[in-house]
Amino acid sequence: MRGMTLLASAALISSLAGSATGAIVAWSGTSRFVSPPSAPRNGMSSQVATIWDERQGITISALQAELTTNPAISWRPTPGTVSGRVDSHMLTHTGSWVDFTPLKGWVTFDNPIVAVIYDFRSLNASDALCGPPGTTYQQVPLRGFFASGGSFLQVNGSTLTFELERWHGQFYDYSEIRILTAPVPTPGGLAALGLAGVLTGRRRRSATQSPRTHTGESSFDLDGICRS
Repeated sequence: MRGMTLLASAALISSLAGSATGAIVAWSGTSRFVSPPSAPRNGMSSQVATIWDERQGITISALQAELTTNPAISWRPTPGTVSGRVDSHMLTHTGSWVDFTPLKGWVTFDNPIVAVIYDFRSLNASDALCGPPGTTYQQVPLRGFFASGGSFLQVNGSTLTFELERWHGQFYDYSEIRILTAPVPTPGGLAALGLAGVLTGRRRRSATQSPRTHTGESSFDLDGICRS
């Protein structure tokens, strides 16, 4: 029975790990989740923020970001560089010339936020590494996020809360905000950790059991062979 339990535990861990990917998991009604577009500005609306997942499980080194702490808020930016393995996501918004009301909303990810990139120079520098295959970003100064008026970005755990100006005026054409989150563990890593836990638990139980005298009862070893 112990062998069967071990095999079942390994199979369960493997199946759960195989489906692990970094993702946007929830968003407000003022946000819209889409597959990565080939041309991000085409078909975007000023009434909602558009979000999508970019590259997952990428390794970055000294990548410049504007918010590098958690929690954080754009009114008090914490610029710096970030390194390590991350998942990348994009939030965009096309401006309006007639609507002066703010666009408020939030996006929640499956893991904590590591950094937020919104200066056009930082976006340009990170496009090649973070951008999804098939998506071409326009590398121009009039992209990013500008904290004008009451607009802001706020990081808290795995949620990004935003307030964006629908009217962009002369400052910029559209908002583009790149969010880096901690990666989901790889399937192999999860399975290895899970099996290690199962084996460790079994060894501990075996060590605390006193030797048994033979009673004629059958027992099963890990290889499934019945021995009496």
